[in-house]
Amino acid sequence: MALADLWKVGQLRPGDTIRFHVVSADEAQHLLHSQDESIRTLSPPREAAPKEGTRRWADTSAAILHQSAANGSRPAICYRQSGEDNVLIEYGEPHLDLALRFRGRQCSMRSMPLHYPA
Repeated sequence: MALADLWKVGQLRPGDTIRFHVVSADEAQHLLHSQDESIRTLSPPREAAPKEGTRRWADTSAAILHQSAANGSRPAICYRQSGEDNVLIEYGEPHLDLALRFRGRQCSMRSMPLHYPA
């Protein structure tokens, strides 16, 4: 979800439906800067939002910034764009390892403080 559109989610009520469409990272960045400028100058945005029913598809393969295959003792690595201001780094081949997921969950639960009712 583009950060420029995040405020809209806060306006939703239970039972409301939303529709997502793909935007490129550059477009999401542009929308965010345009929104920031609009707020700073207290003026309406320069560009109107696309009309309902208009689809703008981005190249989803552009989300992969860099990829390296496994070689020797090095695992495969994939760098992906995650939103307009984050990078997701994936090590190893993508597969579901329930034991590893369970261990990760247990570690995260141990790091959370426990709150007992008074």
